Amino acid sequence: MALRGLTALAGLLALGAGWLFAGAQAPAPGWTEEAAARFNQGILHLASNRFPAAVEAFTAAAQAGPAGAFEPRYDLALSQFRAHQFQEALAGLEKLPPLPRALVLKARTLRSLGKVEESFVAWEAARRTGELDAPTLWYLAHLLSSAERPAEVLTVTSDLLARGTPADVVAVERADALAKLGRLKEAIAAYRQALANLAPADAEAAEQLRLAEAARDRKSVG
Repeated sequence: MALRGLTALAGLLALGAGWLFAGAQAPAPGWTEEAAARFNQGILHLASNRFPAAVEAFTAAAQAGPAGAFEPRYDLALSQFRAHQFQEALAGLEKLPPLPRALVLKARTLRSLGKVEESFVAWEAARRTGELDAPTLWYLAHLLSSAERPAEVLTVTSDLLARGTPADVVAVERADALAKLGRLKEAIAAYRQALANLAPADAEAAEQLRLAEAARDRKSVG
């Protein structure tokens, strides 16, 4: 696995789950007994990975619950997503208000449908809410890096730094992005920062540093 993949995985594991894996939440007060019972059944099915049963339960809860309630319509879309019913999930998500976890789920659903550009549009809408947590931002940075979108990687990693993420944690992602944008002096500094915190000199980071320095030297000569 590439270093950027390892660091992204380590970041996710270290920081927790967050919006990326947001699941069902309790319904608001005022629900009918039937709606609440069906909703609770849906939660149990979802937690047990019985996704078709969860779809059925949340559908019934949506029909019996308050009109237009966010819960359980989000949870129905989540169950459909996990059941690989992506078109149905997307149709439901289009009708929900643009809350962060709905936007994240929409982005993941669009990606599963092969609509990568639309997926990144949804991701950006979620990021602009300012409510995404560090694990979700880290996951987004890794997606952007894999998709060769370096300018956006810098934006998201800047968000991570603003949230208090240590600079050395995002140094490799930022260095890769800076190198791809031709900002070689900044990239070299970032690679050196990454190397200073890796035991003892990681081969891939060292090679990336060597290439960036060589590119800088060629640019200065030319």
